Amino acid sequence: MQPDFKRFATTLSALLAASVSAGAQNVSTSLPLTSVGDRLMWTVGDQDLILDVPLAGPVRLELYSPRVDPGDYRSDTYYGDEQYDAGRSPVSTTFSVLREDGSTLLTRTFTPGQHDWATLLDQDLPAGRYHLRAATSGNGKNTFAIRLAGVSADVHADQLSVNVHSRDWVPAVNITTDGRAHVLRLYDGDGPQELEARLRDAQGHIYPLQVSADLSVTDLPLPATPGAYTVELRQPAGARQFSNTVGFSLLRDGTPTPMTVARVDQTGTLSVRAELVLPNGTRPTQAQVTVGNTPLTVQGQVEQRVPTGTYPVTAAPVPGAQVSVSGNVTVPRDGRGDTLVQVRPTVNLDLSADKLDVCQGDTVTLRARASTAFAGDLPLDLTLDAPGLSDKRVRTGTLNAATPGELTFTAAASQPGPLTVTARLAPWGLERQVQLNVRPERTTLQLQRDLPASAAVGDEVTVTLRVTNTGDTQQSYTLEDQVPAGLQVTDPTRFSGTLAPGETRTLSYRATVQQAGDLTVSGQLTSDGCAAPQSSQGTLNAQAPAEPSPAQTPTGTPAPQASAPQQLRSSSVSLPFDAPSQATEIVIAHAPPASAQYVPGSARLNGAALADPQVGPSGTLYWTLPGPAQRGGTAVRGTVTYDLSHTGPLAELPAPALLARFKGERSEVLHGTLSDADLRAARAQGSEQAANDGAIKFPLQGTLIRIRDRINVTVEVPLDGPVALRVNGQPVSEDRIGETTIDPGQGVRRLTFIGVPLQPGTNTLQLGADTVTVQLVGATSRIEVKPVALTADGATPLRLKIRTLDASGNLTSQDSVTLRSNIDPTQQGASSATGTYTLPLVNGEGELVLQPQSTPTTLKLQVVQGQDVTTYTFDVTPDSSRVGVGLISATLGLDGHLSLADDLTWQARASYEGPLAGGKLYVAADKAGLPTEQDTLRRFATFGDASTQSTAMQGIDPVAIRYDHPSFRAEYRTGSLPIDVLPVGEQLTALTVASKSNPQVSGFVALVPEDRVTDTLKPERTRLLRLTRGDIAPGSETLVVTTLERGTGKVLRQVTLQRNTDYILDGRTGIITLARALDDLDLDGNDVRVQATYRINDPLAQRKLAYGAQVKYQTERVSVGVAAVSLDGTVTTGARASYTNGATRADGLLTYSGGFQASGDFSTKVGSSAIQARIRYQDGSYHGLAPITPGLNASASVTTQHTSRLSSNVQAEYHNTLGATTTDTQGGSVTARADYRVAPFSIGAGVKYAYGDQYGVGAVLSAGYHKAPLDVDITHTQPLAGGAGGNLDPITTISTRYAVTDAITVGLTDELNWKTGQRATLSLDTRVGSANYQVAYDLPSAGGQGNRARFGVTTSVPISKELTAGVRASATYDISAQKPELGAGVDLSYKTSAVSATAGTDLTYSNLGFGVVLRGGISGSLTEHLTLTGDGLVEFGAGKNGQRVALGFAYRDRTFNALGSVRYVNGTLAGTQPELSSSLAAEYRQPTWAVRAGLDTRTLLNDPGSFTAQLGLSGTYYVTDRVGVGAWGRVLAQPGSQTTQLGYGLEASYRALPGTWVTVGYNPQGFVGLGGPDTRRGAYLRLDLTVDDSVSARK
Repeated sequence: MQPDFKRFATTLSALLAASVSAGAQNVSTSLPLTSVGDRLMWTVGDQDLILDVPLAGPVRLELYSPRVDPGDYRSDTYYGDEQYDAGRSPVSTTFSVLREDGSTLLTRTFTPGQHDWATLLDQDLPAGRYHLRAATSGNGKNTFAIRLAGVSADVHADQLSVNVHSRDWVPAVNITTDGRAHVLRLYDGDGPQELEARLRDAQGHIYPLQVSADLSVTDLPLPATPGAYTVELRQPAGARQFSNTVGFSLLRDGTPTPMTVARVDQTGTLSVRAELVLPNGTRPTQAQVTVGNTPLTVQGQVEQRVPTGTYPVTAAPVPGAQVSVSGNVTVPRDGRGDTLVQVRPTVNLDLSADKLDVCQGDTVTLRARASTAFAGDLPLDLTLDAPGLSDKRVRTGTLNAATPGELTFTAAASQPGPLTVTARLAPWGLERQVQLNVRPERTTLQLQRDLPASAAVGDEVTVTLRVTNTGDTQQSYTLEDQVPAGLQVTDPTRFSGTLAPGETRTLSYRATVQQAGDLTVSGQLTSDGCAAPQSSQGTLNAQAPAEPSPAQTPTGTPAPQASAPQQLRSSSVSLPFDAPSQATEIVIAHAPPASAQYVPGSARLNGAALADPQVGPSGTLYWTLPGPAQRGGTAVRGTVTYDLSHTGPLAELPAPALLARFKGERSEVLHGTLSDADLRAARAQGSEQAANDGAIKFPLQGTLIRIRDRINVTVEVPLDGPVALRVNGQPVSEDRIGETTIDPGQGVRRLTFIGVPLQPGTNTLQLGADTVTVQLVGATSRIEVKPVALTADGATPLRLKIRTLDASGNLTSQDSVTLRSNIDPTQQGASSATGTYTLPLVNGEGELVLQPQSTPTTLKLQVVQGQDVTTYTFDVTPDSSRVGVGLISATLGLDGHLSLADDLTWQARASYEGPLAGGKLYVAADKAGLPTEQDTLRRFATFGDASTQSTAMQGIDPVAIRYDHPSFRAEYRTGSLPIDVLPVGEQLTALTVASKSNPQVSGFVALVPEDRVTDTLKPERTRLLRLTRGDIAPGSETLVVTTLERGTGKVLRQVTLQRNTDYILDGRTGIITLARALDDLDLDGNDVRVQATYRINDPLAQRKLAYGAQVKYQTERVSVGVAAVSLDGTVTTGARASYTNGATRADGLLTYSGGFQASGDFSTKVGSSAIQARIRYQDGSYHGLAPITPGLNASASVTTQHTSRLSSNVQAEYHNTLGATTTDTQGGSVTARADYRVAPFSIGAGVKYAYGDQYGVGAVLSAGYHKAPLDVDITHTQPLAGGAGGNLDPITTISTRYAVTDAITVGLTDELNWKTGQRATLSLDTRVGSANYQVAYDLPSAGGQGNRARFGVTTSVPISKELTAGVRASATYDISAQKPELGAGVDLSYKTSAVSATAGTDLTYSNLGFGVVLRGGISGSLTEHLTLTGDGLVEFGAGKNGQRVALGFAYRDRTFNALGSVRYVNGTLAGTQPELSSSLAAEYRQPTWAVRAGLDTRTLLNDPGSFTAQLGLSGTYYVTDRVGVGAWGRVLAQPGSQTTQLGYGLEASYRALPGTWVTVGYNPQGFVGLGGPDTRRGAYLRLDLTVDDSVSARK
């Protein structure tokens, strides 16, 4: 019988629907579809369906009968499966789900089996289109059905295949039309004899349809009425086929359109509307809204399909606006849910005046500013009404966050009295007022400012101010600029002076931009004519430095992109890192895209919570983490993750950066690019406080007030509330209220009190129960110096914190401090003025960074404060590290005749430092002798690196030892002796011991070579000195500049010069080249000499014992000590005591060596009188250290200030040779003078009485000019006429000083004795001495140490940012001998980031004639690899003619390095050997091999045939890490003598143990040449043993 297919299909649909539980997802089931096997080759073929998922969410797709049931064909329950070969060949169906890009989501193949349900897909799918393909292979057909469940999904197809086996009408295809022209296309119907078709509408109307013939197509137009239609099929009674499979497709307006197979939809329409609420209406706007968990960007209105349900609605804050939401929204199925977001913008109105208290004639700048943080355009109607100053001003238009509305004008105040200025902003109903007070006084000063509009972080800008006196009388002024934290000044910002009528003075200072943003600079100008300060301000827009293009992209997990409208999204960023084991700290930096924001609290380190990063001005995020060295020393790998919020797709992420910091404050960027300036300026997010929480809004709690003693106080009170502000318990009058802001919406008034006076120190502001304390900072009263890091480890810079404090301990606004250090500073955070050192301060605080020290030492620091110089002394202590290295090399020649004396050569050297018994031991040893400081006049002129060389362990013996303990220090090396009670300036190789106790006990023992030569050199007013001998032993010299008191010869000062810093020595000629020229007189007329000691022979022969000891007790004010020294067979003992308390100073020294020597100095101030006295005494038999003029010399003076204008001065002196000379002399004098001062001038008159060897009475006259920065004094003593004048000499003394800065003075001293001669000196003087710092010569590819040694000069006055200068002059004239001695000089130093250049000129004139000395040099970094340099010294005139020139280059790269120099020396600078020489060395290196070459030439210019050249070439190849082979060759040629020497050889080395190499070699031709080891002919065996702490650790 025929099965009832219609009944079966109806039953199947019911089963499909019933298989899903009630309340589950919406379910849609298709009619049966048929997939035809490939072997049948029918037109309808496979079933290709489309699965559309409009909303991301769960989708379940199930199949009924996905496999061919072998028992279905011709069964009573026939469903549609057929097999035509009785099951002989397999029939299978493969179902595949493909993504839109063609990739496979899943695939599954079903082999024959019974009808049943099977789940093909059950998972969450992203929104999109997918393809469902059913392909049957074999000789059969498979009929199946689809069941679809989910929130929103549908399955449709461009073509459907249906299998029919029924004599009754059965539904085949469902079609829905929209009234447009639809055509149903039927494929392969086999004609009306095999198939009948009809169309049924929703009302049951029937439309017959034509059936196509076999393998043909028929187009069937559908009714024009829109609706749902079902195509029904049946087989007629005469049909011959068991079943019939046909295909359908659908066309709409002639275009193919898909047919729906199954569809589920549980969605409705969500409508979100955003409107901007303005005072005069509403309009659409943009808002960031979150519906449920989904963020949306709403531009006016957004409509989209969402799952049904009730959703909470929130809106993101909008800058500059209040945001409200209508509430939760409910979206019904196939319905609509509406919600409304309202944005109410807030607008601020500010009214300000650049000054509220002005004098007549002064200008006032008023600014009314309407602003908002809202980004959109808002209506603007701004008015500014200033009666008495200007007509009413109006501005209309729009404003937004980027474009505020402003009204600004400047007017002169012409009438005294109060003025009220009002600003109004419509339609917002805001009003502001400012009260101006115009004083009756008038001012004639005008202040203008020039400031760049913009600059980048790291740029240096110049702030220029101009002060003009428009009046007809001179006006004094004081101008002080207040600089924000984002600018670091390098020059003073406080100026003062006097302007002549009509004069304009331009004032400027430099500052470096430290952080991005708007930086406002404000200044206050005060003058005598107006009690109210005049002000001026300017704003600089600082831009963050541009970030370089990224090198790589970090791992990011951006949120899936959504279709418009754009949504607020969240992404997670991963930053993996790998930190080296030596790092003490690491910094991870990453710059998020500008369109994304960091999510606070989202940072994680390896999944654990991590503190929020600091943020630089550029927006870069910085995480600082402890390095592996702090956690066991093993390399660390990890990942930092954080979240970003953004709208739209996440932009490409720039590359992150990894910075590692190592011991010794060395840092290295291991990955990416990092800005040091941006990192230094990074701050924590949200660290700024906007206002106080209480009624007193401003100033902020704890504010330090630095610029003025009056402040503005802003309070907030209720509209009708009282205002009772008190400062330090005293009420503040409401008359001081200058600004009033009324906010009716908040019900408060904001009042600003103007010019509230403060007292120095702590001030308490009180309003009701609220209090705020602020500090009024006074002038700097003391400078605090605190050590931060003073450890000698050879790598870590020394650091000291310097703070300027007022009397209350508050940091002042001082912007710099001048100092001098005996240790070179580094480049970080400071600028050098060369002669001294200027350390910039920020808010009175700065950090001094000095060069690392390899061994413990004493840091001496002089700091200038006003007219005082304070000296600080700190011990640089050793660290606890242990470092040791030793080398022993022994070579045995194998010539067949073994003789250890002839065939065995060896060398050894070692150094060690490490803890020992609570201290640290340092040892250096070298069989060939300890190294000395580098000789910069030999071999290469530059080395092309930025290294700094320091040779701390020097000595004339092969061993030097130093032990530093917290209680004492003991050492055997060359250095200063621990004796300062007696003036021992020479440095000796000695065993010294000094305790660190108080009293301190110290002593030394030395074996001093007897060939030691001592010279006392008188400076020739140039930078050249000549020792009396040549061929000086390297490193043996000590040069001490000694200042001897005029008339007595007492040692006043001793300064030991440092080699390669203060001078260089040509050991062959004995010529010394100084960094600055020396005069034989100082500014006070004292003699200057250079004490030089040095050796010329073997230091280990003929040595003589020297020793000494000292005990010294010292407090802050008192120092007492005794000492004894035996040197050169002479014993000197002595005692010294000194006292100082600021007002009183006393110093006394008593020594004995065959006779006595005594000296004393005393000064004090008693009331208005200043008293000074000194005494000098020495026996004729005294022969100890530092002898003075024998006899007795005493002097005293008293200066008294009687009134502010009248002062007096009394001087007395006495001298007596006491028989110590062949002709005894004695005598004395008394001088009394009164001075009267009428600022800035002074005049004086007095009398001088003398008796003894010089006698008589003279008149004393004086005149002076004293006004900063110039000070001039002229004094003349004139003997009275006749016999009353005796034999007194007429003497005129001129003393002039000009203060260039607080620490630098140009001084001129001229003493003219009209009978005997003249002594004059002009020089630059500093209160803290002069230092030639290496930092002034540093270049990117060449350290400043070598440049300073070769062509350093001394300059003190900055001419420009790059150029500094130094000048000096001196003159003496002996009238009786008609012998003039004149000297003058100019030094220039030019320094940029890539070039260092100097030039120095010394001019002299004497009876020998006119003499000139020129010194100069230049060194430049052409690239990061190549450095060029040249320096020269020339002298001519006064019987001298000599030249010394050197040129050099250095090229350094990873694989190739080369150095070269050419040197020329001739004339009086060459001694007896003028010479031209050159040197070239190069190396090319690879991981397993290296090649080296060298060429040296030398020509003695007085011997034309002396040209000699030596060429060398060598190479090394490492076969393995244990085996290496090498070859060398050298040739030495002297063409003049027709002499040529050739040598070459081969060798092989084997590393037997760590640090141990055994080498066997053979030299077919021996060689003895210039420099380097001698290599004899024949075979040899060499053992090289290197031992360090790593080798010992492995053992």
